[in-house]
Amino acid sequence: MDINLSSLMGPINRFVGKYHPTIFLTIVGLLLASAIFLLYLILQIPSSPDPEAANSATISRTFDNGTIKQVQQLRESNETISALSFPTPRSNPFVE
Repeated sequence: MDINLSSLMGPINRFVGKYHPTIFLTIVGLLLASAIFLLYLILQIPSSPDPEAANSATISRTFDNGTIKQVQQLRESNETISALSFPTPRSNPFVE
């Protein structure tokens, strides 16, 4: 009884050689399906905030006075625009 490795691997080599595209596409499809399923599971996990982080974060309930003054200085849409005055050393390249 003479058993060697090449005689045992012959049928396996013929099978893989004949069906390697099918085997490859099946493996790629399974990997893709499992990746999509894992992403789906990750997206379904509810994101609950950490209670310690929520308590430590404070929300400011006061307005910045400087910002309020800037907003009050804005003009309304029905007001006319005053003439633009360019700095003297510069000239407007878009004027003929």
